[in-house]
Amino acid sequence: MKFKVYLLIAIIFLPGIISARQLPAKKKHEVSFSWGIAPVSSFIGIYSGLIPTIFSFGKEETHNMKVPGAFNFGYTYHARSWLGVGCIYTYSRYSQDIYKSSRNIRLRREAYNYHSIMPMVKLSWLHLGSMVTFYSRFGAGMMFSHQKSTAIATKEEEKDNFVFFSYQISPLGFEIGKKWGFYVEGGFGELGALQLGMRYRFK
Repeated sequence: MKFKVYLLIAIIFLPGIISARQLPAKKKHEVSFSWGIAPVSSFIGIYSGLIPTIFSFGKEETHNMKVPGAFNFGYTYHARSWLGVGCIYTYSRYSQDIYKSSRNIRLRREAYNYHSIMPMVKLSWLHLGSMVTFYSRFGAGMMFSHQKSTAIATKEEEKDNFVFFSYQISPLGFEIGKKWGFYVEGGFGELGALQLGMRYRFK
């Protein structure tokens, strides 16, 4: 029984291992752009949006929440056919309006902007020919938060800056293409729970 299991694993992964050795090592540099759904910062913003309602005992309400997602720009250097190292910059935003519950009067506008820089490691663990690759990506870095609250009546502004730990854990990614490629990546962190992106490789 164990022999059959090992044989099945070998049949599945051997083509990928062989093709990995045959991959051309010329195009070592890679730039990428992706859009991520549900980055961690969006949850921070949503929790922050609940605070006015909770601490005002229902006198204030949150409306018009906008979470456009994460916009990610990355560079990767492929040291090996299976190993890439690099860095990713990501930007995300969250905004909301605070209303007075009793009269439905807009009191202020709040906006949260998040900028993250994260060193990354990309592990390409299965190659199907020269066009299809399965990979994992992991990274950690810093997130810089810029928060602004603007009073509607007086136009007065309150600003705060914070620094958070930022990370991305993506167990599974799938990309297709040679020089130009498209990819889908799933995980958890500041890049998003699901990413859709494109990349370009060059010498």
